[in-house]
Amino acid sequence: MSDALITTASFTAKLQGLGCGNVGGSSLLFSDNFESGDLSHTENGVFYTGNANVSVITDPTDGANKVAQFKYAGNVDGDAWAELRFDLGDQYSVVTLEWDSYIPANYLHRDSTGVDNNKFFRLWPTDYGDLQKVGASLRRNAISSVGEDYVLTGNSAISTQVTSAPSFIAASDLGVWRALKVEVVAPTVSVDGSIKFYKDGSLFHSAENIAYHAGGTAGYRYGYLWGWANSGFAVDTDILMDNLKFYGSL
Repeated sequence: MSDALITTASFTAKLQGLGCGNVGGSSLLFSDNFESGDLSHTENGVFYTGNANVSVITDPTDGANKVAQFKYAGNVDGDAWAELRFDLGDQYSVVTLEWDSYIPANYLHRDSTGVDNNKFFRLWPTDYGDLQKVGASLRRNAISSVGEDYVLTGNSAISTQVTSAPSFIAASDLGVWRALKVEVVAPTVSVDGSIKFYKDGSLFHSAENIAYHAGGTAGYRYGYLWGWANSGFAVDTDILMDNLKFYGSL
């Protein structure tokens, strides 16, 4: 069986024991395999608050499975948008986001005429404009690099890819399922926060100096996955998601 035809179920079984789990001390808050056929799942007060261009479909790589499809509409030279928003129900000092991701074979992070950073995720306490908002972006680099986004000390707006690692999405990642995980630790007055990125159970990139801002709120309740793509895509590009899990620690 070729990698392109690996089913989500067999892929998940293959990854058991590779460290694709929660941060020590965190509790599983929410788990959705999308077999309900829609985005209505709620658990422990956690629920989806909205989406842009996300729907639940039959998995094109496994007809017996269902997945969430993030549909980025193709265009000549413009932005594209697909994101899934959520409410964790409480504010957590440690949050782990975990899911299986399928990047299609036609994925191309193009060099647009403007900025080309594309959102990967965002987390914030209560208000989207909070200085403690964090996230990550993808930029064109060996297809797509990944790097952490946060508000630098003395600034009032978020900076994208403060540091980064190339080839988070590489040619070998196209047309196959990958296990992705992001661990976020909120900063406090005395200790910097951190963001760690994992792919297939291995640490891919980390940032250990997420700044605390006076007047900010240390912890995260709201967020979204994927999001606005400034680069846009030349053709319709459908990113798939399965086995989504949220972990949290107060």
